[in-house]
Amino acid sequence: LTFFLSLVGQLAILVLAQQNGLSVAEALQKAGRTLPRVLLAYIIGFACLVVIAIPLTMALQASGSNLTVMPPKLSGFGALLVLVASVAIMWSVARLATVVPRLAFTDSSVGDAIRQEFAKTKPLAAKLFALMALASFASLILVSATASAAGAVTALVSTPSLGRLAAAVAAGSVSAILAVYFNVYIARLYAALSK
Repeated sequence: LTFFLSLVGQLAILVLAQQNGLSVAEALQKAGRTLPRVLLAYIIGFACLVVIAIPLTMALQASGSNLTVMPPKLSGFGALLVLVASVAIMWSVARLATVVPRLAFTDSSVGDAIRQEFAKTKPLAAKLFALMALASFASLILVSATASAAGAVTALVSTPSLGRLAAAVAAGSVSAILAVYFNVYIARLYAALSK
């Protein structure tokens, strides 16, 4: 339920960022109408990840990596495989970043949206990849720093359990704010590429 509500909220933010003058209720209605096609796109993406993960896991085990411990102990070749797979996945995500806005703003089928947006982002692929990698790294640092600071300050003033709660709330708040900015950026990127 949380995933669906979050997805509807993200779609509504996309619609509000792109179409001025809409009320929140109208944006939520449009998001609700778009939800089935976006869910299908997410299912396709998840299926692609599974298709990548199964042979990757088999190759990691064959390379001598130990995946039964946390964190996994990777061999040198295993670490290289994980790095290559991570870059390939992030590259694909960067190339397909505007699929959800296309589904939200047009009546395209999921297949057409994937094909057209993949082709449309080709000239910007390296820039989008670099931007997404940088944004992911910066977000990780910002969320971690916020959680650490909030947890440490609260733990000093109060109990450690309250410190952990404050860290979780702070990290969740920063993550939510970053998600809103990311959705607005993707809506603006889609608008710029559609001109």
